[in-house]
Amino acid sequence: MFLRAKIYLILVLLFIPQVGHAIFPCHQLQTAGWWGSAEYLLMWRKTRFVPPLVTTSDAADLGIIGNPTTEILFGNRRVGDSPKSGGQFDFGIWLTPCLGIGVGGFFVMHENVNFHERSNANGDPLLARPFINVDNAFSQDSVLISDPGNQGSGDIDIHTRNHIGGVDLYGRYTVLNNCSFRFDALAGFLFTQITDNIDVSTFFVDLVFDPGSTERVGDKFHMENNFYGGLVGLLGEVNFGCVTLAASAKIGGGNMVETASISGTTTITDSAGASITFDEGVLALDSNSGKHLTNNFSIVPILSAEARVRICPSLWLTTGYTFIRWPHVLLAGDQIDLEIDPTGALPFPKFNANTSSFWTQGITAGIYIFF
Repeated sequence: MFLRAKIYLILVLLFIPQVGHAIFPCHQLQTAGWWGSAEYLLMWRKTRFVPPLVTTSDAADLGIIGNPTTEILFGNRRVGDSPKSGGQFDFGIWLTPCLGIGVGGFFVMHENVNFHERSNANGDPLLARPFINVDNAFSQDSVLISDPGNQGSGDIDIHTRNHIGGVDLYGRYTVLNNCSFRFDALAGFLFTQITDNIDVSTFFVDLVFDPGSTERVGDKFHMENNFYGGLVGLLGEVNFGCVTLAASAKIGGGNMVETASISGTTTITDSAGASITFDEGVLALDSNSGKHLTNNFSIVPILSAEARVRICPSLWLTTGYTFIRWPHVLLAGDQIDLEIDPTGALPFPKFNANTSSFWTQGITAGIYIFF
């Protein structure tokens, strides 16, 4: 039964192109010269979690999570669900009728999610940065940014950014070509990069203890994920005269180099203008700051399908779909540890190198040429 199914499959693959050849004039699939494509991408990516970073409440509740009037203004949710534009390209040359070499690549525009909130000169509304106080039995706590109790006014800015891109170098060898149907094997090198950042900055003006003095605090969580690996795959094309259908399945196997850069700064300026700066923020302290490097072996699948419509002998319009998945990626929100020891006696917050899977998928439209 299994052997019979295989025979049927082979007959179908061989017969379908012949049907197209009977209906449409046969167009010989390219086996010499150069080829190239340039396409617009509209890509969606997996959403990313951001922990609670800003709260507000009545003055008595101090913006502490769990208190009756506390509300989370930013965070405790996933971000990045809107599609972004990008582009992809592919260029190559046939060295022989069966052997070609090419280079391809893609990029997706930065995906930014930003937040800004400011109090008035009297500190209204109350703004706070929540954390878990390790020194107080891991209870919820907060750092005030503004306080309508006339202790101070302030503002907060949060910027998140995610970027994706990659390039591959490959050779292709034609295993089967019967005029309207071609089947190629691919092998080469794949590089991809995913960056993901969260920057938090606050500005506080003292209204009570040293009126006019200020405190500027910043936390930076910058992640970079670089994949280096070999690439193997399969490419199939079926021609129906003026229409060609193509699909490919590629797998990259290699090392994902994950780099986390975490830093914090605090600058205090008194009312006389004298200032002092510390290399610590609120969530980026000595215990988790610095550059952290990890490596993970990763398998990266890349799937694509495309339809081409010929408008002249060497020019085709294209539309298609592509999907890429990475099994190990550092994302900024996953590296933010809200557990803090204000006394500095215990090593909190921590860097735990929390990785997660990540994917992107989208639709394409462009041109394909050969000459």
